[in-house]
Amino acid sequence: MCCPHSTPHIPTQTPLIFEWVHGPTRKVLQAAEWNCWLPEGQSYPNRPQNSQEALRRFSERWKPRPDLVGNVENPPKSEPAFSQKTLDLRWFS
Repeated sequence: MCCPHSTPHIPTQTPLIFEWVHGPTRKVLQAAEWNCWLPEGQSYPNRPQNSQEALRRFSERWKPRPDLVGNVENPPKSEPAFSQKTLDLRWFS
């Protein structure tokens, strides 16, 4: 899916999955996904007209992911790969 933005040569990675993980146990405590655009792929025609519309738009794109809570994450700590993916900040801790 291609979405209009200021850098069309860089693909949009959406949704982004956020997981808050308990360090010692690696258990996911909270999780959510963020869609840069509407989940259906279209963009908004204009800016929000008021704070209620802005809140509605935010809630369309931010979705809690209770299905991921309780999972145990155990990704290997690796050197940062300079690619179009996310940066593993654990490397710098």
